This record gives sequence, C-alpha cells and structure tokens, in this order.
Amino acid sequence: FSQGGASNDYISRVLLSQSTRMVPDLVIALFTHRSRFEHIDEKGSKCIGAWLLDDYGTKRRPILELAQTHYEIYTDELGFVSTLRNILLLALFCRNLKIQLIASWIEFRECQKSEHGPEVQGLYDVLHDLDALTPFSLFDSDIGVDKAADGAHPGVHSHSCFAHRLFEYYVKRVDGIAFS
Repeated sequence: FSQGGASNDYISRVLLSQSTRMVPDLVIALFTHRSRFEHIDEKGSKCIGAWLLDDYGTKRRPILELAQTHYEIYTDELGFVSTLRNILLLALFCRNLKIQLIASWIEFRECQKSEHGPEVQGLYDVLHDLDALTPFSLFDSDIGVDKAADGAHPGVHSHSCFAHRLFEYYVKRVDGIAFS
C-alpha cells in the first residue's frame, strides 16, 4: 500500500480500510514525517507536503494553494499530535481485530523528548502502554547507513538494515520463536 509522499493520515486510513476487507495476521507500518497531510474532497485525495511550497507553475496552482493554506496554520506540535493519533488509531484497530502490529515512525526520537506539553505526553503514554511502536527508526544512525540516488532518502542498505531490525523485533515479540 506504499505511495510516495504519503502522509500519516493516508497510511492509517488505507491500512484500516484494507484490513477490514481482508484481515491480515500482521501489519507492518512505517509512519513518516509529521508535516505531511492528506487533503480529501469530492475529487479524491491528495498527499501534501512542504515540497509543494516550491513553485510548480500554474498547472499545479490548486494544490500549491492547499499547501500554502495548510502550512499557514501548521505547527510541529499539531503534526506531532496528529501522528500520535494515527498510530494510536491503527494500534487500537489492530488490537480490536487481534492483528499483530509492528509500527515504526521516522521521527520516533521526537517521542522521547520531554518538551511536549501534558496533552501530548498523555497521548504518548497511551501509545507506550500499548507497546505499539518500535524503539528504533529507519533514520537511526546504525540503520540509515546510506542514501538513495536522490541523496535525501534512505538507500538500499538502510532498508535492508531496517528490514532485519524489524524481523528481529518481530521474533522477540512472538516470544523468541525462531524462523528458519
């Protein structure tokens, strides 16, 4: 269900809707940057990120205006709370349907900072109690070891390291059952 530039809103919405059509045994989700969002209207959905604030010409004017409007009121705190809500929604959904969940978040390290207010900390505490988030991220220095051709995204070796860590995490979660 991957899509380039997708938001955490998109990730949780698609995983929930698809998991009701065919209930999986396991969901692995990688949540992305908190500043991305999804705009839905009668024409469909659009993934919006700060990269759209660059001038894309008149052809993309409507989506540029959506991005400008969003980022006029956006704060990192709003993005943080929105991401926590999306992860919690998926975690509780999976728990309710007895689906195993392994969720990771690119900005996981931000969760551990104590500078967030009590409203945000309360959401994080619930998430922590659910044990719904891996204690590592694709951007950790021992995982994000190379860059893709664009020079910005994690490369092949980073994704391989991340897949291995996810597998190790999964094995520990199922009480150490080894897979051959």
